[in-house]
Amino acid sequence: MSGKQIIAIAVAAVDDLLAPPVQSVELVSVPVIDEETGKPKLDDNDEPLMKKEPRKVTKPAKKKITITLPKVGENGKIEVQEESALTAFGIKLYNLTVNNVIYEGKVKEQIDQHRKIKLLEQ
Repeated sequence: MSGKQIIAIAVAAVDDLLAPPVQSVELVSVPVIDEETGKPKLDDNDEPLMKKEPRKVTKPAKKKITITLPKVGENGKIEVQEESALTAFGIKLYNLTVNNVIYEGKVKEQIDQHRKIKLLEQ
């Protein structure tokens, strides 16, 4: 991608739900508990005494993404970095869907076998 074609509008770190979660250890403030009473110990100002304890934390992995917009020319069309080889030969491509294909007998058998195997796997 060249700077001429694409304009980056934002870079963000997002959760990567396909990657395994990341485990780390963080220090967390917790109150000091009196063993006799089971209640938090208090300091001179009647505030609970706090201590730092390590806790295992699991968070989703992060992935850096760039949000981009294509560069639009003065005519309102998206500017293309380079033309395709087919355009150079004067061939225009359009969306095409083929619905009815007639296969030879042997090919049809192979397709049917493949479908049966896929159904058995499910």
